[in-house]
Amino acid sequence: GDGGDGGVRDVNVLLVGGSDARHLLTTLAKSVAMKERGCGTAKGKVNVFVLEPALELHARQLLFLCLMLEAPERMGLKEKAETMLELYGNTNIRPKTCKYLAQKANELIKLVTDPDLLKERLPFVNLSLLKYREKDELEAIFKFWRLTDRQYFEITELWDARMRQFYAQRYDSRANLSDWDHSMKLSPRASIIHALEFKRWRENGHAFDLSDAPYNVPNRTLASGKILNERTGKVARRGYWGDIVNSPYLGYGVECSDQSFFQRRNNQHVKTSSDVSVHNATSLAHELLTGEPYTPDPAEQSRQAGDGDAAPGITELPDEEPGTEDLPLQDDASFIIDRAWLQRVSLTLLPLSGNEDLVRKAKYNGKFDVVYFSSSMGHHLTPAMAKVFAPGATVVVEGAKFMMDLNDEQLQAYNDKIEAMAAEASLVPVDDHPVDTPSTHRVFRVRAQ
Repeated sequence: GDGGDGGVRDVNVLLVGGSDARHLLTTLAKSVAMKERGCGTAKGKVNVFVLEPALELHARQLLFLCLMLEAPERMGLKEKAETMLELYGNTNIRPKTCKYLAQKANELIKLVTDPDLLKERLPFVNLSLLKYREKDELEAIFKFWRLTDRQYFEITELWDARMRQFYAQRYDSRANLSDWDHSMKLSPRASIIHALEFKRWRENGHAFDLSDAPYNVPNRTLASGKILNERTGKVARRGYWGDIVNSPYLGYGVECSDQSFFQRRNNQHVKTSSDVSVHNATSLAHELLTGEPYTPDPAEQSRQAGDGDAAPGITELPDEEPGTEDLPLQDDASFIIDRAWLQRVSLTLLPLSGNEDLVRKAKYNGKFDVVYFSSSMGHHLTPAMAKVFAPGATVVVEGAKFMMDLNDEQLQAYNDKIEAMAAEASLVPVDDHPVDTPSTHRVFRVRAQ
């Protein structure tokens, strides 16, 4: 980290391919909690740098960050958590959430295109390293989010097309195949994910059923562009190219600090992965707001106890939000930027060429104290990239435990590959996890010279 006055050190964190914002939000929330309690680097800054392979992922990171930082008088904790999960994991969303998304997209357009407004509204967010073309593309993505015509993104048809391609001649047996995948592949690794949850998601992409209101508007935040090879040549297409195999429950719904969510009765989980996801998202929102650990209200716990399949309650958005697409930014502070901890946190979005920049530019040499690589970006763990690791830096690599299409031999090969790449990058393992067992992540540290 960078030195400061009086020996105070900043902590620089690099997230490579986090994609779904949980790493970013968790890093910010935990750094908030540490600072509020006077722990760790309480007087230094936590500087988070995010590298993604696609601008749509940067756009979603900004959306979820803004959602979680909504002022409490505008959006309560439960509403934040459930709206985030709905946008995160559902192919279709409620009309009210669609109106909220259009309003946020309108705000994000102004924040991305007006540096002065960004400094006023989200002073800890740095977009200056993005290229002008990338900012223009971000603006185009946010404009697409505001559209209301289904024909621009008919995700139900897109999902079905992906399913037909995935199952091929077995398409008509997909329900039985989903049951098989759950019982034989997923459940042994994440038993909290209920078979009915998983089967519903595999069928139509609907992960979180948190309200009785209809989910009938395409979730345009899941759209992304891809270059396809067609007869006429290479053509850019917008579609859904995300996960259709493993499920969104793995992001927020399989681990929890409150072990009561994993209680069993008659060898069956009392709670579901959706319950865990709501709790974790609510905890993130609470810690970002207060800097204190989240403790559920006893009445709320009592209300949800017993039936694991019961739908959690939801604090819904108002019925009428006329003219959402043209709503101006409100005059009052829409985000919780008055918190002292925000003065000690920064977030920098790196350009798509960030990997080359990190290796090439001297200012990044020995800069990062903590580095995270997702499983899809693990190939960037190279000796060249090792130049950016600070002395004694911690490096975390996502494991392949929840990749259902990998058999035991392939999982072992992945583990071996990560071990070899880490060794080539002068890293040594610091966790005591057996190398022949799939894990959610592996932790390494820069080898002492």
